Amino acid sequence: MWYAVWFMNLSDGSVETIGDLSFKGITNDGMVEIGYGIHPQFEGNGYMTEAVEALARWAASQPMVTRVEAETNPENIASQKVLTKAGFVANGDMGKEGSRFTLIVV
Repeated sequence: MWYAVWFMNLSDGSVETIGDLSFKGITNDGMVEIGYGIHPQFEGNGYMTEAVEALARWAASQPMVTRVEAETNPENIASQKVLTKAGFVANGDMGKEGSRFTLIVV
């Protein structure tokens, strides 16, 4: 369950994939990492923010999850905006892919 990839399609019935979301695993202390991407022609429409919010909300509702994290390249301002709109905050750590953001589960 914690290693999964979903492809995103619009709800208008089209079959074109516009992006993807994934869980990258869960740690022993309950941290779940997510990943995501969207094709450039679909950026700026709120699709990824909506998808990240839903993915994070579902993960946060699972009893073993203590926090949800994601990484983004420091120059990728759009990705940082997606995360902050979804309730994540920069935690000051750097990972392989860039700055880490955390959504604390209460």
